[in-house]
Amino acid sequence: MGSEDGRWLVVDGRRWRAADPALPDDVRARLLHHLGVARSAVRSAGRAGDGAALAAARARVQLAKTGLGERGTAWWDQDDAARRARWEAALTALDGGPADLPPRPRPGRRPEPDRPRPGPRPELAKAGEDGVLLGEDGVLLGEDGVLPPAGRPRGG
Repeated sequence: MGSEDGRWLVVDGRRWRAADPALPDDVRARLLHHLGVARSAVRSAGRAGDGAALAAARARVQLAKTGLGERGTAWWDQDDAARRARWEAALTALDGGPADLPPRPRPGRRPEPDRPRPGPRPELAKAGEDGVLLGEDGVLLGEDGVLPPAGRPRGG
């Protein structure tokens, strides 16, 4: 349930700032994707007890929520240019990651052709009864002992 002016959502009696309604659908989808990945990283880092990874994941949650307009300066107090600058800055940081890390690939993108793919690791693969290569975790590998690219069917 939300407020009449659309600025707030109320869940279990608690008020939460609504996302900026001016966000283009593709921008909203990218920010929500980053938010989901960051929240997952927070859970994983917390379970692992990795303080540095937890801090980095929480920073990514903050970036995504700020880009959505749920944190930081209220979107209704910003003009159109400031709102656009807010989400563009968040996406630039989230798509690129910290300066000391390589950029994260966007969903659906393949690695650049000049970036070598990891080679086969025969010591981690074994042939199943039908001759299909399986990794140490039982995942199907391609004929060359390497996982096929995302989006391609395995073993076929």
